[in-house]
Amino acid sequence: MSGRILLPGDLIPECTVAEGAQKDPRVVGCGIIRKDNFVTANRPGLLREDGNKQWLRVSSRKYWPQTGDHVLGIITAKSTDSYKVDIASAEPANISMLNFEGATKRNKPTLKEGDLIYARVIVANKHLEPELTCVDEENRARGLGGLTEGGYNFLVPLDVAHRLLFPQYPLINLIGRDIKFEITVGVNGRIWVNAPTSKEILAIRKMILDSENIDVKDIKDFVDRSIAVMKGVSTGEPMEH
Repeated sequence: MSGRILLPGDLIPECTVAEGAQKDPRVVGCGIIRKDNFVTANRPGLLREDGNKQWLRVSSRKYWPQTGDHVLGIITAKSTDSYKVDIASAEPANISMLNFEGATKRNKPTLKEGDLIYARVIVANKHLEPELTCVDEENRARGLGGLTEGGYNFLVPLDVAHRLLFPQYPLINLIGRDIKFEITVGVNGRIWVNAPTSKEILAIRKMILDSENIDVKDIKDFVDRSIAVMKGVSTGEPMEH
């Protein structure tokens, strides 16, 4: 089943591990939605499976918000009580100034246009603009909020971002053996990276972008070679496949 090209509205049968189970144990990701006891594709893409996880590999930068998504967005406008946020979707998102940890009507966030925030989608409806929050049900940030301490952000194809979010995907850990860095990945294809030097930040960005066409089995060699190029001890010739 994995590897089949799906179109919006196509039904997705249970993955192999779910056959014969009384309850569908699937965890669905990018490009797949549950509705009325059915699991369907909501955009074109290549079906991928990993255990009980199913998602679509979508070679696109167009993001379609879904409730619960964690996204990186750029503030584009400010009003009296809310911000407009670019989350790389068709419509800008909105976030109330009260949807930040510790915020009150008298103590509002001091974010400005151009600032980056890591937020969760709480409203995703084709008839309404997306709404975001930077707190959980207990009004705690727990990693959400403004990313205003330097760093560099950039867009990648959605499938690259989703791959990075899988714990089993080794790229981030392999890079971390040689470079101390911070990274935040939004499911909307925006990534924030911070490292001690701009040279390291740009090297990390290049590795992430170039990883799109690297098989998982070749990732270690790819990272080793990329690090060597950054350190100036390799010519950077392409790997043989």
